[in-house]
Amino acid sequence: MLPGSGNCKIGLHKIGGQYLEDGAPAIKFDSNTKVIFEIEEDIHQVRADLLSEQVLMKEISTFENYDYLLCDGEDPYQTVISNPS
Repeated sequence: MLPGSGNCKIGLHKIGGQYLEDGAPAIKFDSNTKVIFEIEEDIHQVRADLLSEQVLMKEISTFENYDYLLCDGEDPYQTVISNPS
């Protein structure tokens, strides 16, 4: 279980072509729905912990003029999950 996972949101996003990556790893972005876990813990450590549990995670990223770090991953059912910090 994720630290702080008691607080969950559903994010609906329209994914534009500029965010799709040719040859991207097996993380699927076929849906505009993702489960978002806001965390207060160090996002780098949470990502490392999830990777050690064989959870497929993308690199940590952010957007211009956006105050949060993000890290998307995929659960065993290919549902996209996101950890903003």
